[in-house]
Amino acid sequence: MKLNLCIKLNFMKNPAQLTPWLTGKHVNRQSQSGPSILFISGGSALTSFCHTLTKSTQNSVHLITTFDSGGSTAELRKHFNIPAIGDIRSRLITLANDSLPEIRHLANLLNYRFPHQAKPQNLKIELEHILTGEHILTQKLPLGLLNFIQHTLQSFFERKPANFKLNGASIGNLCLVGCYFSHDKNLDSCIEVFSELLDIKGKILPVLDDDYHLVAELESGSKICGQHLITGKEVNPIASPVKNLFLTQDLLFHTPQQPKTSQKVIDQIMQADLICYPPGSFYTSVIANLLVSGVAEAIHENPCPKVFLPNTTADPEQLGMNLTDMLSQLNQLGKCTKLKILLDEKDSSYPFSTQVDSLNCGSEIIKLDLISPHSQPFYDTKKVVDALLNLIPDIKAK
Repeated sequence: MKLNLCIKLNFMKNPAQLTPWLTGKHVNRQSQSGPSILFISGGSALTSFCHTLTKSTQNSVHLITTFDSGGSTAELRKHFNIPAIGDIRSRLITLANDSLPEIRHLANLLNYRFPHQAKPQNLKIELEHILTGEHILTQKLPLGLLNFIQHTLQSFFERKPANFKLNGASIGNLCLVGCYFSHDKNLDSCIEVFSELLDIKGKILPVLDDDYHLVAELESGSKICGQHLITGKEVNPIASPVKNLFLTQDLLFHTPQQPKTSQKVIDQIMQADLICYPPGSFYTSVIANLLVSGVAEAIHENPCPKVFLPNTTADPEQLGMNLTDMLSQLNQLGKCTKLKILLDEKDSSYPFSTQVDSLNCGSEIIKLDLISPHSQPFYDTKKVVDALLNLIPDIKAK
């Protein structure tokens, strides 16, 4: 399936030209203002915070894990041996400037998934409608933006094997993979292109641009390889607490490895005004970032406040853990012994003991009104964002 596309690869490699061309508006992302709050989390738990967050700062930084192995991401990683890009796509969309209609149309398309149960012939027809601009989600796209989507999809399908299954595949993921290959397998460059197109209010950084998987050693002695087998969302939850977590490229023998993050990630961590471990899957979304060499060291070196927001609902990965256990993991792997723990003052929503023993005496528990009647049992995003901003010294002093 080939199309004669009017957008060329060398044009696509200059993202600074793309947004003005597509929207007619000159976007200067360098002028984005507000404090730099860096979130150590790659999962969907932070999605609800992003819209509220962008009203207070357009300079948040999101360190995203690239180790997911479930759903349609598994199909992409199996065939292309690439880092996971699903959480990157999701965070790009949640930080997008949805005040512009062109960007709303683009976000809707990137969020779209092919039906899980559709027949291959029907999927092929629907794909053709996207590539020709006849699909309902492409009809309102400006011509230049449609050409860009066509180009990235064409880049993907020129490389996809014949046995690749489109069922459940996200259009956004396919576009990101096509862009990834068009940019010589440089994930940062690919993210920058989509950040410009979506005019995102913040920065997104992959913690690692390489093909690694998570392995959990359980207290029972067994090992589980693959994020989707650990998190308890696609399969039954783990039956034994996690004893150790590490990264591997060796899916057969599970040899532990500790790859190094990029200097760009280290610099962003060092420049942050506040570092937050937000709610989310504790091991696969939060702790996983700390397994990459350079991340914990940079967190430790930055003197800014470090904040932990525990989950308010049960997390299958935290089997058998209380707050002390969580802090021990963050202190050990994150090299951070002076965490500020934000808890709701009612202290009744947490599915674990919130008592902290003397081993974590360097940590400070701060109890605030963080859960409102309309948000319970989850955090009220406005209350949490305000609480984080108030912990940044320069802002608190104003």
